[in-house]
Amino acid sequence: MISPELLRRFPFFGPFDEAQLKEIAMLAETISIDKDVVIFEEGEPANFFYLVLEGGVEIYYKAEEQYKSSKELSVGDVNPGEILAISALIEPHI
Repeated sequence: MISPELLRRFPFFGPFDEAQLKEIAMLAETISIDKDVVIFEEGEPANFFYLVLEGGVEIYYKAEEQYKSSKELSVGDVNPGEILAISALIEPHI
């Protein structure tokens, strides 16, 4: 569990009332992920929603070049206070 007060600091959670924030906070947990670890890949089921508190996450797109090896292209960054994997909250959760 995390603190509802922590969630309240982030604009994404602004529309939620106190009861909703408490429910989300009870389901949430704080984790640390080492650098260069792949959190998920495109097309996988979205089982988790992330709120970045410290550090950052770089998003890559894997481009398949015809007759050549695949190439990873950096397409964005997720910084502290931003969300990642919102698909976990929206059907079809992919």
